[in-house]
Amino acid sequence: MNHSMYFASSTLFWSLPIKEWFALAAEYQLGGIEVWAQQLDSNNLEPAELKALAKRYNMRLSVHSYSWDYNLMALAEPVRSITFNQTKKAIDLAGYLRATGVTVHPGAMSFTGKENYPLELAQTAEALAGYAQEQGTELSLEIMEKLPLEFLISLDAIKKMEVNVKDACKWKYTLDIAHCDSEKEVLLMADYLQDRLHEFHLSNKKGMQRHCSPASEGDFFLPGIVESLQKYNMVFILEGFDISGNADLFKKNIEYLDNKQKGRFIYVKKEKNYDDFSMLRHVRHSIRRLRQSFRTER
Repeated sequence: MNHSMYFASSTLFWSLPIKEWFALAAEYQLGGIEVWAQQLDSNNLEPAELKALAKRYNMRLSVHSYSWDYNLMALAEPVRSITFNQTKKAIDLAGYLRATGVTVHPGAMSFTGKENYPLELAQTAEALAGYAQEQGTELSLEIMEKLPLEFLISLDAIKKMEVNVKDACKWKYTLDIAHCDSEKEVLLMADYLQDRLHEFHLSNKKGMQRHCSPASEGDFFLPGIVESLQKYNMVFILEGFDISGNADLFKKNIEYLDNKQKGRFIYVKKEKNYDDFSMLRHVRHSIRRLRQSFRTER
């Protein structure tokens, strides 16, 4: 595959200075970088340096909005308000960086049975998409994992939401491979959304564990899926979280994706060990599942 269609998530370079993000991306001839807004804040990184380096290396940028501690659809109005404003801040960043767009998590329900959730989400998406257009960029809602309190997890959910607005085409969608249950679901989603797609997130799953690392250890054969999705001419974001400072996960995933023949790639581990991204996601999802199951039962 042409590496120019790959972007690297900045979270693969969490402990590295910005200049090394671009040096690594250039070494592997990637087309750009997905910038996590939270990472800039947490690590005191300067957007101006990002913009200058992107120009120097002739690379495109996309933005991932704040998500780890926020919820656009929270029951508590202060949480919704803070999240909405932080999302606008991420959109401002995308506008400043002249990014291709900003991916936003749609938010989860606080409890099941809230009938007006699709309407509220549609209205929120419409407002944010309009703001994004004013800033010269594009809003993309990420289709989420199938957890009990997540809503935007399927084509059916998309249809239920979009029926509430006149012009849903103001925004697009980000399809994360690891959020799908099967390769068939990935292809059906992409075929339905077509030009409503903004980008693909390249990550893998293993059983119920989403976002396993390295990608080669997951259930999906990602090189084959990538080959099937190339016809949409969309960007593929290499996802992951690595605080090691040596970008090993990024390099392993690139090596894996370059192998077109299933079973040809063999990643040998010296010992059984969770990497930082797998452990973080596994713990976070386990806690969320326990909380959501409890709320559902109540």
